[in-house]
Amino acid sequence: MSLFLFSCDGQQKEKQQSVPLAGRAISEISVKAIEGVWSSSCKARNRVYISSVITSAQFTVLERFSMNADLKKVGINKYELYFTDFPPIIPLPKEMKNWDNMDRKKPVGYFEFIDESRINLTWFGFYYKKTGKYIQIENPFNHKEKMAHLIKCPDTITL
Repeated sequence: MSLFLFSCDGQQKEKQQSVPLAGRAISEISVKAIEGVWSSSCKARNRVYISSVITSAQFTVLERFSMNADLKKVGINKYELYFTDFPPIIPLPKEMKNWDNMDRKKPVGYFEFIDESRINLTWFGFYYKKTGKYIQIENPFNHKEKMAHLIKCPDTITL
């Protein structure tokens, strides 16, 4: 599975309601069923593309960074994202230019597939070893909260 995040502006999109999970039977969602474009609103410019072919992720957050990540399954429909490197797509902020300062053993984010049309994406940021703190912690989809609720967009929506 591959995850591509494209963030084109810094505006917060319409807020989605939290998805309650307690008391529901959880079943495994087929990776093929979740392939496609996801966003906080299908009219929003910030989008994620999920492909079922590869087991890594690429995030591109315009005006912030672009990164590659490994996906680690941590539960039913739950995955952690681990930073691997920065492709030379977008110039990096000064604090991110030396990759050795980033801890590759701490997850940068987490996503959970609620069903075939909804995802909760939690963004942590990059763990900066020099300070012992996370940097770039603002969620690309929801600037005020760590978690963003994404919906699957029609196949006619492209990146």
